[in-house]
Amino acid sequence: MIIGELAQRTGVNTWSLRHYDRAGLLTSIRGPNRYRDFPDRAVREVVRIRCLINAGFNLEEVREILPFIGSEGQLQPSEPLRQLVDTRLGEIEEKLAALEKTRRVLRTVSDDLRRRST
Repeated sequence: MIIGELAQRTGVNTWSLRHYDRAGLLTSIRGPNRYRDFPDRAVREVVRIRCLINAGFNLEEVREILPFIGSEGQLQPSEPLRQLVDTRLGEIEEKLAALEKTRRVLRTVSDDLRRRST
């Protein structure tokens, strides 16, 4: 299928699909017309890539994770995968803690401003 059809079937824009292809996350064959031709399995691959990106992984991490996804879409247990997921989870927890701290400060400032304006 050509890139426009893949974009339509997955809801992912053609720029992103080209980016995934250049990054080696998708495979395409160039036809005589120089258009990218994607196999039918590319739909499933794009869905998996987007799922991982939405979970907060960058493209390099997606490349590391994809080999651990079984044919039915389930993650296969492995130590490198567990470490990668734990690292990402730790980063998210740090960001959440920083956001919570910022929230407390802003709430205090807002409450103070509200008290002084009445």
